[in-house]
Amino acid sequence: SNLSLMAPAGAETQVQFSLVGGDETEGLCALGLPELVSRDESPKTVLLITSDTHRADYLGASNSGVFVKTPYLDALAARGVLFEDCGSVTNVTNPSHISMLTGTPVRDTGIVDNATPLSEQAETLAEAFSKRGYLTYASVSAGQLTQARSGLGQGFDRMSRSEEHTSE
Repeated sequence: SNLSLMAPAGAETQVQFSLVGGDETEGLCALGLPELVSRDESPKTVLLITSDTHRADYLGASNSGVFVKTPYLDALAARGVLFEDCGSVTNVTNPSHISMLTGTPVRDTGIVDNATPLSEQAETLAEAFSKRGYLTYASVSAGQLTQARSGLGQGFDRMSRSEEHTSE
C-alpha cells in the first residue's frame, strides 16, 4: 500500500531507512511496514546516575556530616529527585543494575554474578523509554556493564564505555 509522506503546510517530514542486524558484508535488505515516530517538541530529560560501591553518606547532598565535596552531583540533586532512603538488592554490580533497570528482583532474574547477561526477553527501562519516543544513551565505566557482558544495552540508542580510569 502507499503511504503519503506529505507534511502539513509549514512542516517537514523526515524519512529514515536503516538496515538492522547482520554484519556489514551481507547484501540482503528487506523492507517491512514503515513505523511512524513522532517526537515531542519539548521532551523531558531523564538522567539516571548509578555509582557502583558508592556509599550514600559520601554525597555532599546527603548532609550526613561526612566531609566530602561532590558539587556536580549536589547540583543535580538540588534540581532533580534525590532518593534518600533506598538500598541495593545485592552488592554485586550486574544483578543490582539488572534489577534496577528491569524492575525485576534478583530472585526472578536468577542473575547473581557479573558473568551472566540479561535475557533479551526481559524488558529494560531503556526499552520502555524508547517506546515512548525518548532517545536513550548509556555511558558506563565498568566493563561488566557493557551490552556483551550484562545485556543492559537493550533499548539504548547508543551505549559507550569510558576506557579512562577503568579496570576489570
